Amino acid sequence: MFRNCKWWLALLAALSVCSNAAAGNEAVFAQGGFVPYVELTPTTEPATRGLERRVVFFVNFSCPYCRGIHRTLGEWSKGLPPAIRYEVVPAVGLAAHAPMAVAYYAVLSAAPAKLEAYSEQLYSMLQDEHRPVDDVETYVAAAKAVGLSRETFLKATQEDEVRKFALRAQALTAAYGLTEVPTVVVGNRYLTNPRRVQNQQEAFVMVMNGLVSMLYRGGSGSAMQ
Repeated sequence: MFRNCKWWLALLAALSVCSNAAAGNEAVFAQGGFVPYVELTPTTEPATRGLERRVVFFVNFSCPYCRGIHRTLGEWSKGLPPAIRYEVVPAVGLAAHAPMAVAYYAVLSAAPAKLEAYSEQLYSMLQDEHRPVDDVETYVAAAKAVGLSRETFLKATQEDEVRKFALRAQALTAAYGLTEVPTVVVGNRYLTNPRRVQNQQEAFVMVMNGLVSMLYRGGSGSAMQ
């Protein structure tokens, strides 16, 4: 298990929980009107720098709602304007969430072409097979299922770059005050989640299209310039 790995213990010690204002909990209705997103207050947090042209999808692989929207958003992202990038980030709001982030970024480092297949394996193993989230064998098994050897996967978990990405995931989770997943942050400016449209995927995609359009056109003070 991860607790038997010195590397893992060091990483868990670094991933302390520090949550800011819970932007994700703001009311869906404000001043009598429907609000499908939150406009974020500008932040100077180092982790958020450079995200003005990015759509960030925060997930937890044990979350059924994340699983339900993951593939839809992945397909949707293929139609984004060239200037805007799409990124999946495992939310790390608690130290217990760290194994998913490390495993995800280890596969991103070792075999990026296998990352989507690996994500599907994690959803299946954690939700359908009810494998423990804190056991390294869960993540090793998922890696092997997509063609990565145990040795390759475990070696990747110890890379400095993987550690940096996992710490960044924790920092972003805290910077945006996330209290639920799935959550999407568009251009470091707008925050939304499927709950705001009763988990209706078609409606959520429409919200996402609108937010990207607002971002791309500059909204109320160009976030892209």
